[in-house]
Amino acid sequence: KVFLLLTAGILVMTLGFFSISQNVSTETRALKVVMDDNYPPYVFRDGEGKLTGLLIDQWALWEKKTGVKVEVAAMDWAKAQSEMQDGRHDVIDTIFKNPEREQIYDFSKPYTRLDTVIFFNKNLPGFTGLESLRGFNVGVKGGGHSTTVLKKAGVSGIVEYKSYEALILAARDNGLLIFIMEKQPGLYYLFKNGLRDEIRFTQPIYFGEFHRAVRKGDSDTLKLVESGFAQISEAEYGDLDRKWFGDTVPASAIDYRLRIAIIGSILLISVLLLLWNWLLRRTVNRKTRALAESERKFRDLLMNLAIGVIVHDDVGNPTFWNTAALDLASLTEGQLTGKTHFPTGWEYISNQGERLPATDFPARLVLAKGEALRDYTMGIRQNNVTRWFQVDAFPDFGDSGHIEQVVVTFFEITARRESEERLRFISFHDALTGVYNRAYFEEELRRLDGRHSGSVAIAVADVDGMKLVNDTWGHAKGDEMLSRAAGLLSRSVRQEDVVARIGGDEFAVILRNADEVAVEEIFGRLLQTMEEQAQQTDSDIPVSLSIGFAFAAEPGESSVDLFKKADNRMYQEKAKRRGNRI
Repeated sequence: KVFLLLTAGILVMTLGFFSISQNVSTETRALKVVMDDNYPPYVFRDGEGKLTGLLIDQWALWEKKTGVKVEVAAMDWAKAQSEMQDGRHDVIDTIFKNPEREQIYDFSKPYTRLDTVIFFNKNLPGFTGLESLRGFNVGVKGGGHSTTVLKKAGVSGIVEYKSYEALILAARDNGLLIFIMEKQPGLYYLFKNGLRDEIRFTQPIYFGEFHRAVRKGDSDTLKLVESGFAQISEAEYGDLDRKWFGDTVPASAIDYRLRIAIIGSILLISVLLLLWNWLLRRTVNRKTRALAESERKFRDLLMNLAIGVIVHDDVGNPTFWNTAALDLASLTEGQLTGKTHFPTGWEYISNQGERLPATDFPARLVLAKGEALRDYTMGIRQNNVTRWFQVDAFPDFGDSGHIEQVVVTFFEITARRESEERLRFISFHDALTGVYNRAYFEEELRRLDGRHSGSVAIAVADVDGMKLVNDTWGHAKGDEMLSRAAGLLSRSVRQEDVVARIGGDEFAVILRNADEVAVEEIFGRLLQTMEEQAQQTDSDIPVSLSIGFAFAAEPGESSVDLFKKADNRMYQEKAKRRGNRI
């Protein structure tokens, strides 16, 4: 019996010692917390690189309340998440809750709401929500919740940066025009880097909430975290909020005598201001009259200029125009007021004949590039009639160095443009037949040598019996026969093929991306048409062509050699047909 009592006592002492050891171990083990280091005023590094912020103070107070030591590690957000998933920390803070993260974390209750907005360059307005970001490159912080939100909204041009400050520096130094982040840290870094006048922001596009999270299933740690923060009183939370977000000065804090002094000073200053204002108004009125007279003369000069003048503000809206501008563009004042370009329904054409996007309008180009635009050619198409204009645009920089307005001048060059087009047509077309001439054909041969893929065929055709026609019926009949031959060739080939007259009675055809079967079918139809024409009793002198062609399936053989092959085969065909000409 004594032995049993002694054994039980030893067992109780052992279990008690083990329990005490475990409690000591739990109490002395540090709680490792990881978070973002780039989220002012919640957490950030000061000028000396020291970690500071509202959350740092809150965790210090938590440590004091619970007696559990806290080791806070703050770093790049993507790295913080990676280390948490690797098991190097117990708690992750500054984290938003989303379905993907709920698979791997258990979350605390949210403790603050953060509105996310779109920040954009002031010269690129028009963003109203997530859908308006489609088609643009958008900067985000890597590893953040914003990437998930943008992808769900169908935004593909996502550019990730390691921190919020890196985003702001990219906007300042590297031309980043659009980015999204929470409003509070965004404004902090904009002010810090002197960009508050350059960057604008939208209403909140969505909001997120800060949580603290632990690995999935670690309920003990989560309870410890939440119970510790529950011990912090509302007054203590309020003191920390006022420390980092600031506070207003209560009216009662101002001494009554100070109020009297302030009111007296205000009255004295008001009297002095009234006197100064009276003197200033006299001076201003005099100078205003002189300035108004000068502006009237300048406005009269602009209004009577023969060239069009339109002045745009710093976002591209017209603010002034002269009579010539309305006349040249066939506009009324109502159509131009408040517009960033001409009325909808009109087509705007680039110098190359393509549709002109709104971003390539003269005022927009000057605002985007910050430099003058000279000798810019554009067309306006209305009711299937295109008119061409030569445009110059000049930026007007204010004292701050930013463009305050853009002055656009223009005059019509439609007649000159049409003359140039006629000259260009004449230089590359045969005057008699209307098909391309030898100069254009040789230019096309040179372009063929520069191709990297695709088949090509060259055909050479000679009009049979031209000398006989000229000698018998005269050159007018011969010219008519050449025109008919050109028409016959043009109708037989595809629209994209090149038909050219390269000699007196000789034609050539370039067929791109056509296989041998297609080429044989094209010229088979041509020969059949000639035979049917020859059998018509009421027909004029029938057109007969001797044709030879050469085909190259891939680049490699020079176009000149290909042409020579086709030419030789044409002469071989002509020799076979001689004496049996249709």
